[in-house]
Amino acid sequence: MTRARGFTLLEVLIALGLISIIMVILFSSLRTASKAWDAVDRAVYRLDEERRAQRFLNDRLSRAVMLRLKTGRGNPVAFAGDDEHLSFVTSLFEFLEYGGIYAVDLYYKADGKALMLRFAPFDPSHALADQFDQAREDTLLEQVDSLHFNYLDKRGNWNDEWHENRPPKLVRIAISAADKTWPDMLIAVPSV
Repeated sequence: MTRARGFTLLEVLIALGLISIIMVILFSSLRTASKAWDAVDRAVYRLDEERRAQRFLNDRLSRAVMLRLKTGRGNPVAFAGDDEHLSFVTSLFEFLEYGGIYAVDLYYKADGKALMLRFAPFDPSHALADQFDQAREDTLLEQVDSLHFNYLDKRGNWNDEWHENRPPKLVRIAISAADKTWPDMLIAVPSV
């Protein structure tokens, strides 16, 4: 009588144990890879947001339209700002996909930690600050810890406020966002 050959119970248990260990290692590796993929995806998305915001700020400020307001108060140029606020006039064709000149207001929203954008069709018969009563609002960049605007005058001095009857030579924008500080952006503003 021949004896049937097969695996003993001990051999089957050892094989199942080894397969279980391999499966745990495999699934933990997949989970770690998935977390790494998500972290890279979030970092790339954030970097893309930051680039888009930088491009918007640079493009719109460097192409600001220096129009004079017809408010009866000396016809000031439509450009004003302080440390956390900047208002000017520009085209938003690339941003809105339809033409026209808009009054744009950039400001820091401390409670939402965001760089905000308000815009409305430009009306030269109203003061620049009054342009935004019916303005649309959009978030330009989230997770902003601080935002500061400075303005270079013709004597080469940096100012925290700008309410002159002409645009500054340069606007400096300093942004700290998401645990990193951007290099200061220096943007030349068109003259009148």
